[in-house]
Amino acid sequence: VYREAHYHFDARVNSLRPPIQLTGYFQSPRYFEDQRDAIRTELTCPRPTSEKVLDLGDEIANQPSVSLHVRRGDYLTDANANKTFVSCPLSYYEHALRKMPIACPVFVFSDDITWCQTHLSHLPNVRFPDQSIRRNDLDDFWLMTQARHHVIANSSFSWWAAWWANHPDGITVAPTRWFVDTSRRDSDLIPESWIRV
Repeated sequence: VYREAHYHFDARVNSLRPPIQLTGYFQSPRYFEDQRDAIRTELTCPRPTSEKVLDLGDEIANQPSVSLHVRRGDYLTDANANKTFVSCPLSYYEHALRKMPIACPVFVFSDDITWCQTHLSHLPNVRFPDQSIRRNDLDDFWLMTQARHHVIANSSFSWWAAWWANHPDGITVAPTRWFVDTSRRDSDLIPESWIRV
């Protein structure tokens, strides 16, 4: 059994041989960058079955749109998550959107959409997908992958959606601060082509 000791790349993983059980996040792209094409081919997100969700996906995909993800939920209510992960402030989203092309529609996804509607409505071109359309987390993940540009939270959910989307001319913005403890290394959690603010 190999247990991930920290959140940054550990080269010792390359010398491990099966049989072995890996336990951890292994989120640094350095673990799998040489297999990225195979991963994108073999691990695909299933298409939603709802016509309304598919229509929303077409709306997002057929224009240079932005997926913006806000994670609050457990980052605020779970004691362990709260002491580990920063909850991105409103100022992060305001600064991140300044890195996006002007006039792109911004589709907001969140586990706290009420907070988003209260605090993000003033931002340019922000849209909140119709809450009457029944969606689960996998639907939202698929919808996020349809966007060309991404503003992610410090969350593996939006990290993977942006990574999977992989638009060659897409812009992805990630938060500079991922963890509450600033001594934790997070420099290689983010692909080099992404922007941190």
